[in-house]
Amino acid sequence: MWWRNVTLIYAVAFTAVGILGFVPSFLSPPADGVTLAVESFHGYLLGLFPVNLLHNIVHLLFGLWAFFAYFSGRLASRG
Repeated sequence: MWWRNVTLIYAVAFTAVGILGFVPSFLSPPADGVTLAVESFHGYLLGLFPVNLLHNIVHLLFGLWAFFAYFSGRLASRG
């Protein structure tokens, strides 16, 4: 059952990172002059990780997918 705990940790982490990417106070402006196709929410999350709108959406989707896997596994094991 350890894989279910790993899935829950994965779900929480990816969903949290996806949500934090939409909060402007957690983003620092990019220092480099890179131009992107999608400039929305472009910056460094917590000053370390480069993110933008599409990156945040992908994190949210993977996090929600992991939550779905975690809870559907619980329902399947009761059967």
